[in-house]
This record gives sequence, structure tokens and C-alpha cells, in this order.
Amino acid sequence: MKVILNLLFLYSIIYRVRSDAIVGCLKQTGGDCDLCDHLNFYYLDGTTCTKATVGAECAGIDFDGNCLVCIGQKFPNGATCNDLTPEEEIHLCEGYGADKSC
Repeated sequence: MKVILNLLFLYSIIYRVRSDAIVGCLKQTGGDCDLCDHLNFYYLDGTTCTKATVGAECAGIDFDGNCLVCIGQKFPNGATCNDLTPEEEIHLCEGYGADKSC
């Protein structure tokens, strides 16, 4: 019986921690998020994390949720990745920045 009570106690602690967690937040102070998970496209929006709505070609976002780097022969333009013209393409480049640099 004591084991069951201990397990229930642990479960309640874990549930409380999970229910207070902010989705996409890597570092939280109180109820506020201090650091969002940029690798999974979350950015800080006030005191919480918001998932950026960027295209599939986006490889990373900035602190405002805009696409920062695109994969393939595209360059970032806000939340989207635009095609480069053949003249703008750089041979063997795997990703472009907003200024169309490799």
C-alpha cells in the first residue's frame, strides 16, 4: 500500500510539472518562458512560445519567427522561401540567407 501511495504522489508531481510547462519552452521562470526551442521552430512571443508558420523549405527561424535560412535553391522572405533565378544560384550551396548569400 505504501508503494502505491508513493507512486501516486510521484505521478501527481510529474503531472503538475507537465501541466505548468509551456509548449516549445526550453527555459522557464515561474509562468514565463525565457528561451524557446528554435530548432523546432518556436520563438518567444511575449512570455510564451509560438510555433512559427514557415514553409517546408525553411531550415531555421529568427527571433521573430521569420525564416532565416532556406534549403535548396531558395532564399528566405518573411515566412516563406522564394526561388532564386539561375543567375543568383551559387554552385554547391546548400542553403541561402535573406541577402541571397550562401
